[in-house]
Amino acid sequence: MSEDRLDITSEFRCKADADLLTRLAMGSAVYPILLVLIGFTTSFRTDHPPLFWRSALAFGVSIGLRFGLTGLRNRLAAALRVWLMAPLTLSIFLTASTSGLLYLTAIRCYGFANWTFTVLMLWVVGIASGSTISFTPSFRLLALNIFLLLGPANIYGFVMNTREGNTFALATFVLVAFLLLQGYRLHGMYWDLISARARERIRLMELKAAKAAAEAANEEMKIRATHDALTGVLNRSALLNCLERELQRAARTSEPVSVLMVDIDHFKRVNDRYGHLTGDEIIRKVVDRLKQSIRSYDVVGRFGGEEFIIVLPGCGIEQIDDKAESLRSIVASGPVLAGDVELFVTISIGPVTTKSAIAAERELLSIADQALYDAKRSGRNRVVSSTFADA
Repeated sequence: MSEDRLDITSEFRCKADADLLTRLAMGSAVYPILLVLIGFTTSFRTDHPPLFWRSALAFGVSIGLRFGLTGLRNRLAAALRVWLMAPLTLSIFLTASTSGLLYLTAIRCYGFANWTFTVLMLWVVGIASGSTISFTPSFRLLALNIFLLLGPANIYGFVMNTREGNTFALATFVLVAFLLLQGYRLHGMYWDLISARARERIRLMELKAAKAAAEAANEEMKIRATHDALTGVLNRSALLNCLERELQRAARTSEPVSVLMVDIDHFKRVNDRYGHLTGDEIIRKVVDRLKQSIRSYDVVGRFGGEEFIIVLPGCGIEQIDDKAESLRSIVASGPVLAGDVELFVTISIGPVTTKSAIAAERELLSIADQALYDAKRSGRNRVVSSTFADA
């Protein structure tokens, strides 16, 4: 089972323990209230004052333990299964054994046909019956509670060996068996529900994880379809689509758009001398310098090999030469480190500016390419400008 599954199972077990504590804490008020009513509506309090008040004290201690545990659990949930059972078991032992002792005392002192015995019998049987619901998270605690409540009186009925005593003992035995059977059934239903919730939670988490993985894979596929694997910038197809959109926008708004065609100088020598892996690293480092030097809405893409295109929306003929020269000088400003190789790399740039309408893309790129060719023929590491006819 994975850690996530264990965490979820533990989470629901902790909720079950919290549920048990809540049930007991809420139901605990019944013990002292009914005990007071019994004490003041029957002769039990006056006939057995020490027993009555000690019972009240035992109930008070057990209820205090339960409410204390309920409060502590919220602050010490992580340690719940370490410290919960001992004080909770003590609390149940106190309430159940005290109730069972009162019940046994009533039988011994008043017999089976007295008002005090009848009230105590209804009280104890009611508590025992209620336990089948309250203790559904823990069948062991239910069994302990039932035996302590009804066991002493049941045994005493058999020991009396009278018709009345045997009838009472048999009836009590049937009640105990019924309550235990019902409690066991409810216990199974409770944990089946808890397990079902845990499984559903796990299933939802797995579905969310699968959905997130699918979305990530879909996003990665989109990126791979539109971006160059080596440099992470737009690939040729996506770059041309972007340029087409910018040309359409320029035609609508009459705002200029500039294109820089960039080529790494003497790149073939790098590949021949240092190998293609070093050449790839050089390309990545040059692209990083270009990306760090353009505006957030400018676009750089790989046109092919060591050749790149930069699209500069809103950049007119007045700014294009300065921008191109700035990019050239940034690339040439310091050595490029590719593994153990440190090289000074330069670029040649062919800029072109236009406000052209649709269908000028090929002509625009052709002019930029010619400008780049002129820059390389003139000695490389330079900018040679061209202007589109409608700029």
